[in-house]
Amino acid sequence: MNPIEYELLSGASLVSPKATRRRFVASTGGSPLELPGEQIDLLRRWLKPQQARRKWPTLLADAGSKKIEAAMKLSDWLLRNGWAEIIERRTGSRWETSWLLFPRLSTLREMFQLPDSEILASQWMQAASHQFDDDDLSAAHAALSTLPLARRLQRFALLVKMESWRFEQRQGTRRDFSLHARGDTKAITAAEWVWLDLAVDLQKAGIFEHTPHLLIAGPIQLYSALGIIDLNASTDWVALTPETVAATLHSEGVPRCWRLVENRSSFERVARARAKDEAVVWLPGFPPGWWTTAISRLLPGAPAAAEIACDPDPAGIAIALQAASIWVKLRLPWASFAMSADDLSQMKQRKPLNDYDRQLLARLLTEPLSISLRALALKIQELGEKGEQEAYL
Repeated sequence: MNPIEYELLSGASLVSPKATRRRFVASTGGSPLELPGEQIDLLRRWLKPQQARRKWPTLLADAGSKKIEAAMKLSDWLLRNGWAEIIERRTGSRWETSWLLFPRLSTLREMFQLPDSEILASQWMQAASHQFDDDDLSAAHAALSTLPLARRLQRFALLVKMESWRFEQRQGTRRDFSLHARGDTKAITAAEWVWLDLAVDLQKAGIFEHTPHLLIAGPIQLYSALGIIDLNASTDWVALTPETVAATLHSEGVPRCWRLVENRSSFERVARARAKDEAVVWLPGFPPGWWTTAISRLLPGAPAAAEIACDPDPAGIAIALQAASIWVKLRLPWASFAMSADDLSQMKQRKPLNDYDRQLLARLLTEPLSISLRALALKIQELGEKGEQEAYL
């Protein structure tokens, strides 16, 4: 290790009041990559692009009171191994550090794989021109321009991975998506999940916080290579993972009808009070892909008409139509129940429609609806209000 050298920068001599000096060594030695993890974290934060000169008080403040000792050890190691130079100012009989210089900043940043700002700007120019087909991804992409470059590119990459996830019709937990996006099940931060959740409908994209479950009860048996699952054996309902349903070789049953209930509390009450010949299923809002796939697999073995109960509001009507499409494809009858115009009128408490409700309602009224659903849609329009089914079902 080379000895530390001194260069007088101002003042008549090193003992002059308010003299400044530079401390340095002639050549580098040692690898910063072998520093303790705490010091590496600090150093990565210190290595700002195009800032080879950093104020020492600023770096200490960034380290915080709990890491001052680590910061002191790090600066001393960098100095003695030629990776940093120190500018000091004489105050009385003491020398106080004013600046930390990084004469080999580019080398250090490359060593820690820290991108250059010019490279980031070039990468964003390409990313900014990307066109997303989905409106929500396009809107999230446009909003990235207010973020710092590095974060902008990180989140853009997540949107691209979300696009491919949808195109490939994947489904899974948040950890599955993280593995798809970054090769690690825990690589997406909590802040990024909050942002993603606001930017897109994660459940509709087939991304769930935990493994989703089909909640179902009724006179139906599922046959797999591992055995038989009798849904009627439960006094209330059973929870089946999509993988369990996918492993089903075939299903059998003779239900009088399938009752689909949107609100979770209402579903639980209906399932417990069901007749022996009824199959009752929880409909988790707009039917996600895993739910549609599961029902489509079970229904052919136990065909029966559907009775669909959703909130008496525009979204409820749209949800009922989407769920009913499974029955329509199999040429099985369906009807709405517990979501009539009278159900809405008799509710003691209703909520006013918002802009989304009004736009959706206007579109629904242009589509072919059953007599009951059209009557509900017109009543919603007349009242300018909507309801929630758990208030009466």
